[in-house]
Amino acid sequence: MLNPIEIIDLKKKYGDILAVDGLNFNVSQGSFFRLLDPNGAGKTGTIFILSTILPLTSGIAKIFGMDLGKQTKNIKSMIGICPQELALYDRLTARENIHLITQMRGLSKNDYKEQTEIEQDESFLVQILFNKIGDSLFH
Repeated sequence: MLNPIEIIDLKKKYGDILAVDGLNFNVSQGSFFRLLDPNGAGKTGTIFILSTILPLTSGIAKIFGMDLGKQTKNIKSMIGICPQELALYDRLTARENIHLITQMRGLSKNDYKEQTEIEQDESFLVQILFNKIGDSLFH
């Protein structure tokens, strides 16, 4: 039986800063898992790597046996991430936030444009798509 998550000597560097230093763990199928550590310990970086938002610097990371470095597209189609807080940028419009998220998820520009054109057919989205997230319509 494959482990849903397998991490071996995971490292993530941002320039000269080593944010994740040789992390090792497995998550067994059917188990509950939590990542607890002090601020700045690399939890967010690790989650971003596991959710394919950031590339790892070195080591091995597998999701259901698929290598994050080699099978990213397959992994992206199987997983999602729900942040603790709403992760939208107030200074961007709703459309710009959607574009940013789709870029992080690897959606092509043509697919993004096609999808947002379809979504604009919805009357509510037409009203809000070009407003800043921080505008009162969202509060």
